[in-house]
Amino acid sequence: MAEDLINHPPHYQGKGLECIEVIEAFGLGYNLGNVVKYLLRAGKKEDSQEDLKKAAWYLNREIGKGAQSNPPDYSPVKMNWLKKELWRLRLQVDLQLLDTP
Repeated sequence: MAEDLINHPPHYQGKGLECIEVIEAFGLGYNLGNVVKYLLRAGKKEDSQEDLKKAAWYLNREIGKGAQSNPPDYSPVKMNWLKKELWRLRLQVDLQLLDTP
């Protein structure tokens, strides 16, 4: 069966989840959605360092947006939870990469 590079690209898929499903489930906006996207695909397409730099760029843009206008209402609890969730998702990707022949 041929890969569906438009609707289900392999570099955005994990164990039973697609990147867009995670982004939509957590209600992330454009910038944070891109942070998650680039973290999850790091090492699956192109250069992983490039993907990590893109993730950092979007994260810095989101942080700057908050500094320029009304900052998003992210409590420390929510931010800690989001940080842990991003690391958990990144760990899943790393483990999946280790399982790949």
